[in-house]
Amino acid sequence: MSDKRVFQGIYPALISPVDQNGKVLEAGLRKLIRWLFTTGCDGLYVCGGTGEGVILPEEIRRDILAIVMEEVDSLDSAGRWTIIAHVGAADTRSAARLARNAVDAGVHALSSVPPMYYAYGQRGVTQYYEWLAKESPLPVIIYASVQSGVTFTASNLVELARCPGIAGLKFTSYNLYELMKMRAVSDSGFSIFNGADEILMFGLLAGADGGIGTTYNLIPREACALYRACRAGDFAEARRLQTAINIIVEIVTHGNTIASVKHILDRMGFPVGDAVFPLNTLTEADRTWIDQQLTAIKFYEGAV
Repeated sequence: MSDKRVFQGIYPALISPVDQNGKVLEAGLRKLIRWLFTTGCDGLYVCGGTGEGVILPEEIRRDILAIVMEEVDSLDSAGRWTIIAHVGAADTRSAARLARNAVDAGVHALSSVPPMYYAYGQRGVTQYYEWLAKESPLPVIIYASVQSGVTFTASNLVELARCPGIAGLKFTSYNLYELMKMRAVSDSGFSIFNGADEILMFGLLAGADGGIGTTYNLIPREACALYRACRAGDFAEARRLQTAINIIVEIVTHGNTIASVKHILDRMGFPVGDAVFPLNTLTEADRTWIDQQLTAIKFYEGAV
């Protein structure tokens, strides 16, 4: 797509419904997308960390994105939603193929984790994002996660932000001081997304333009309301909503977070399957504990 997008607001980091044979659970995916569209969020982040993208085969990632875009084309005639496709992979050839597929599918931006496993150093990471931006006619959103083993700072962001095509950054870290410095050294057209759901309010106050998060699959309305409250300067309401969000965060992090979120979605009526092996580590005791905690706060009664 050629339209000029402003990347801001709340984006669920979409889970990837697949069964243990690697088949996409299409009905569950379509149902989840349709529900999320009604909740006021601003778009989707597809096949990222929450979407288990880096451990899914390329063909499954392509299938998931195709279904997402079919649903978006059907639901979103006004063009309200922005779709960001994560294309990061262990090798650059796979990333390039995924990027070309995402462009052809009609997404609005690409994103990627840094190169994985090896200690590439800052120069190697910068060269990777420069390469990805040159490969794509679409804006690129850097995925700066501490889980990648790469530390992103305001000083190295200055170099990255100079690269044509680099449009923003998803910053998954508790280091709000560094986020504030990043905001200070980047221009107003560079988007910064908070990536840790439990500090969304504080990330927004530190200068983030929105949030991309795992629990927004479960509680998108609360995240959107928090975003609006911060924009309106209603920080008492934002604090109330952050407290409510953090209750859910604490529950889903009891075991493997992705497996927990998928279990809860299944209980909410979205058949999304289990986490991909070997992330599917929830025991029956874990599932029972999660359900007990959510039942105690009447979560399932009004979740959808």
